[in-house]
Amino acid sequence: LHKAIRRQRQMCIRDRQKMVRLETERLGIPEIPLYVKETGSSNCVALYNNEENEIWYAPEHLTSQTAEEFFTGICEECYHGMEYYLLERMDWNSEMANTAYFEEMRKWKLNDNRYISGRDEGDSFEAYQSQPLEASAKKYASSETEALIHFIAVYGDE
Repeated sequence: LHKAIRRQRQMCIRDRQKMVRLETERLGIPEIPLYVKETGSSNCVALYNNEENEIWYAPEHLTSQTAEEFFTGICEECYHGMEYYLLERMDWNSEMANTAYFEEMRKWKLNDNRYISGRDEGDSFEAYQSQPLEASAKKYASSETEALIHFIAVYGDE
């Protein structure tokens, strides 16, 4: 039984890393390694650690999610990876950085300087969720998950 549980866990990790590979390829960024690690909160299923460029997946959530929750979590964390990939590579001194096209990125940059983790005393969940880095990633993840679920519903048997 112990061997079967370990095998199931390894398959879950492998499936999540495959999904990360697909999403990072779609977003045009290098693949982000995924590790099963404590995220610091029982409410936090996964997180993108921008200092390590890693996705951490909480062990207690590894086998308990629906397909939709799984897709949404992976898509959101990969999008965070893209946000930081772009923030680190943008020439913020260029005239181009001040154009309307990069307005959202400028909001991410300001947000990164004043990021609300949601874990500190006094942080509200609403403030955490509505900040630009989180709102953009959640919007992308919702849209991408909807497209994936539709694709599976239409082409799943082929």
